[in-house]
Amino acid sequence: MSRQRTIRQKRVADRIQIVIGELLQRRLTDPRLGLLTVTSVNVDRELELANVWVCAADYKDQRRAEVMTVLNNARGFIRRELASRVQMRRTPRLVFHWDFAPDHAARIDKLIDSWESPLSPPTPTGNSDDDAD
Repeated sequence: MSRQRTIRQKRVADRIQIVIGELLQRRLTDPRLGLLTVTSVNVDRELELANVWVCAADYKDQRRAEVMTVLNNARGFIRRELASRVQMRRTPRLVFHWDFAPDHAARIDKLIDSWESPLSPPTPTGNSDDDAD
């Protein structure tokens, strides 16, 4: 049975998401982090661990691994900046994850758009029985 997140966990997670998003836009100047989005943050009950999910459009496997390496190398800097901007007794340890949900959603949209409904009107082919006479 999963536990319900407390209001404090949600507030801390939301604040961490905002601050890390701002850091990615303004303070981290690595070009490999361009157009990166923080999609979600979950904080554990003790507020010691923050799982941070990020994504970007059209990133291939090699590029994804590169971005994750850069984020993991910048983890200390991000945590230090987070500590100065979010007033907490202890700053949570950050663990970055790639969020595949937007990629899956785009793929599903593409499949739905390419699917023809059996209820759709037939397309004219140009061959008519009246033309044969």
